[in-house]
Amino acid sequence: MKKIITEKLESIIGTSFNTKGLQQRGVADLIEQKATDLILELKSEHIITEKATSRRSIEDVQIKQNNQLYKIDIKSHESTSDFSMPNLISIDRLKKLYINENNHLIYVFISYSTTNSSTTIETVKVCYVENLDWSILAIQNLGKGQLQIKNMNNKLILNENVNREEWVETLRTNALDYYTKLITKIEKLRKEW
Repeated sequence: MKKIITEKLESIIGTSFNTKGLQQRGVADLIEQKATDLILELKSEHIITEKATSRRSIEDVQIKQNNQLYKIDIKSHESTSDFSMPNLISIDRLKKLYINENNHLIYVFISYSTTNSSTTIETVKVCYVENLDWSILAIQNLGKGQLQIKNMNNKLILNENVNREEWVETLRTNALDYYTKLITKIEKLRKEW
């Protein structure tokens, strides 16, 4: 599925469009909608495509094919920004999604630059969550723990050699470490009162 999505979205690399009057979030929404529309075009006799069912959905668009469910989350990034630490997904929601081996989470990372009123799409990278190398990931204190990319301005390191089970086991280990540190932090805060 990754290859099919990549091939579909490569057509927008180098595309420029007018974004006069739009703030960063407006530009991001426009780019993410363009990518969503292209992915929806993959619909065929064997591929079912659907838009997200709500604003809180994990995905922007999903694909069903051969009893497999692919939730696709599109993340845009202004390449000229000073710092960017995008939220990916709650570790609790990811754990629940990945209980079923037929469920998959795919990220589409789109980098763009804006000059004056023109925005140009520079790169598109498509990967399964389990291909994101742990060296670029962090679990941060938001809700039950939020998986984030440490700094989107750095190179996106992918690891195609790790399998899903290994990656999920590392997620489990990192989640337990995160919760242990959180308990220690909360205990310290309690003592201050």
